[in-house]
Amino acid sequence: MFLLLAIFGTQFGAGIALIASPGAGAPADAVGYALVSSLIVGVSRAWEFVGDIDTGITASLAVLTGRRRTDSSVEERVEDPPA
Repeated sequence: MFLLLAIFGTQFGAGIALIASPGAGAPADAVGYALVSSLIVGVSRAWEFVGDIDTGITASLAVLTGRRRTDSSVEERVEDPPA
């Protein structure tokens, strides 16, 4: 929760700085980075809400790339091929 508040605070502060000086590139970059960070945190929180055991971003990337974890606390789900 603290991480989300920090991200939103960064977006708010950078947005105010961007309104104050529209030509500045650094506040626009900060808003973009905060937006991407917010998206990453949101996706990891969504996995946590649906009940995934390991909710870290590295675990999500491992699943997306097809690598399996060998951790004994994580149950591997393997579907049988169609007969």
